[in-house]
Amino acid sequence: MHVFRPASKSSKLLQLQALLPRLHEKSPNFDHLHDLLGKELAGYYGETSLQYYFQLLHLPTSILLYGLRLPGEHNAFQIDALLLTPTVIFIIEAKNIKGIVTFNEAGQLIRSLDGIKETYAHPLLQANEQRLHLKKFLVSHNFNDIAVHPIVCFTHSNVILDFEHQQTDVLTSEQLPNRIRELTNQYKMKKLDRRQLQTVARVLQTHHTDFRGNVIEKYNIPKRHIRKGVWCPSCKRDMMQRYKRTWICPSCGSRDSYAHRQALTEYGLLFKTSIKNSEAREFLAVESSSVVKRMLTGMELNYSGEKYKRTYYLNELLK
Repeated sequence: MHVFRPASKSSKLLQLQALLPRLHEKSPNFDHLHDLLGKELAGYYGETSLQYYFQLLHLPTSILLYGLRLPGEHNAFQIDALLLTPTVIFIIEAKNIKGIVTFNEAGQLIRSLDGIKETYAHPLLQANEQRLHLKKFLVSHNFNDIAVHPIVCFTHSNVILDFEHQQTDVLTSEQLPNRIRELTNQYKMKKLDRRQLQTVARVLQTHHTDFRGNVIEKYNIPKRHIRKGVWCPSCKRDMMQRYKRTWICPSCGSRDSYAHRQALTEYGLLFKTSIKNSEAREFLAVESSSVVKRMLTGMELNYSGEKYKRTYYLNELLK
């Protein structure tokens, strides 16, 4: 099995991870964004946990792509994991939730945890919608008559699936390899050879689009609600102070000469991918323009302009 597109953190997740530690808890959207971060992290961990079970399959000609976001007729659609085989394409919808999971008569998913019941949309209906979108996408790129089979996989180790009626394509991670083996035996007609599989994978990757939204703009978060400074990478409890070409944490006493790199990476995620000396001084909470200039030039960033009018580009930090 060739992992053509590895699992990675989405732009939205990276933004939320950079924002939440800096966002004042009394900011109006703090609780909502905190919950959103939890959901995004759960999705990411769900995707990464699947890798072990895919490796158990021993499908040498198959190709795996994680986290695709493809253009649909009206909106983009997302696929947690896509497994390309010569006979069938599998859509894997990963659900990283714990508790007891059932379905009610209305076809809704009910999760019971610590005495609290929560309702979710039926994940297999979502996966079938993705199947329709993917089929249309493939046909539009001249990949016709390729079987696409959706599977919903609950990836959390502490989940119990309690279904009154059997749901063969709603299962746990441990059940996934065997179900894929069963289905590959059912889909016997070869549709794609090795070269064609590579072509499909390249087309999918080429048309993938990252989330381009900005969380701060979407939720209209005032800059004054976002803490400035350089987080201590050791204790992550306090902002560090600049002293004699290094950063010192007032809480744990650790020193780090390059702690500003992470802070500037967060700036690039939260605001924009370019920064001027004055903007860096404000965000890093450093008064001296010469100190900030030394930090920025020492990072060997691409720039435009001369001297204190320079604009530095943070793209390399975001890779």
